[in-house]
Amino acid sequence: MVTAEEQAGAPAARGSRFPALVTLAVARKRRAVSRLARRPDVQIVGALLLAVFAARSSLRHTAGLSENVALLLALAATLPLTAVRVAPLFSLVATIAANSVFIVSARLAWPATAIFAWLVSLALSPLLLRKSQAAALLIAAESAVIAAVFVPARINATPWDATIAEGVVALAAWWIGENLRARKEVKVERAHTARRLQALAEQDAVARERARIARELHDVVAHHVSTIAVRAATLPYEVDDIPPPIRTALNEIAEGARAALVDLRAVLGVLRSGDEILEGAPQPRLADLPRLVARVQSTGTPVVLRIDGQERPLSDGVEVCGYRIVQEALTNTVRHAPGSAVEVDAGYRDNELTIRVRDNGCGRPCAPGDGTGFGLVGMRERVTMLGGSLRAGPRPGGGFEVIAKLPCPTPAANSGEERTA
Repeated sequence: MVTAEEQAGAPAARGSRFPALVTLAVARKRRAVSRLARRPDVQIVGALLLAVFAARSSLRHTAGLSENVALLLALAATLPLTAVRVAPLFSLVATIAANSVFIVSARLAWPATAIFAWLVSLALSPLLLRKSQAAALLIAAESAVIAAVFVPARINATPWDATIAEGVVALAAWWIGENLRARKEVKVERAHTARRLQALAEQDAVARERARIARELHDVVAHHVSTIAVRAATLPYEVDDIPPPIRTALNEIAEGARAALVDLRAVLGVLRSGDEILEGAPQPRLADLPRLVARVQSTGTPVVLRIDGQERPLSDGVEVCGYRIVQEALTNTVRHAPGSAVEVDAGYRDNELTIRVRDNGCGRPCAPGDGTGFGLVGMRERVTMLGGSLRAGPRPGGGFEVIAKLPCPTPAANSGEERTA
């Protein structure tokens, strides 16, 4: 049932959406026109049209000039703009010089299209030339305007208001070009700074992820080293009649293993942050994936877990890496496409563990991220350290997919077993 308030609010919502649609349409139109105006062929055609109209106008209004001279000046004042991309300095100098002749000696014969080309040249000079060259062209144009004041009226009529207008318009055109140049430089500098910050952020993410991996593997390595120390220390009491050289060697091995444990603890103290304790929780393994999937399912995200092949113990690094990849991929789905259906496949092969996490991208729409997350960077760092490969990106049919292949040379007993959770 629709209430009266909702009925009254519906037109208002549609009305408030209309200005936004108009603004979007105008912005798209401006971008299309801007792209069209930047095309070289369009610029050449525009300069040719200016030259044609200037030539026609010069033949109608010679103002004391011969037709040939008026035609040549009109072409010289417009036609060089066709080469502004190839030879900007020559093109702009020639255009401004020819228009300066009109200003000083034959203002009444000055075509409107040539005036437009003169202003365009002044606006383009800061964009295409060095600052000193652009400033020199502005000074030359303004000098021509001032010099026309001292030309006798019988040669070139120079009203005071026309002189002021020409000087102001010339300065305004040049200022527009200078302003566009400054904006372009700021835009380029911002893009360069953004790329540098992004690169630094990625480097920082890689360093933090490596430190995190080292912290996670600390317990694994410490366990193996402590086993060596214990075995080397207890073996002389388990085996009788061990020769003294072997007993000495075993003692050295035990001492070296204990020293290695101390060094490991010191390294971990450097890597960990101030709010972390030295002994962490047991590291997760692939056997913990069902519990991870159950936690994600409790958030309302449908997840299917499939284990293909014969499950077997893998190296601690592969176990932790596989679990973290699934964890990060599920976190990304919940964060960026909540409610999407997710499939998690873990395939045990003879020499490889394949982790595949894919969603259909049909979840509830959410606001885009701020671009500061580096989950994929961490995944790739983990996989690279183990000599594996990672592929992540959008799926052709929609959604996102992460595929990791981790080498694990332990042969599988058999394959074909599949479990669905």
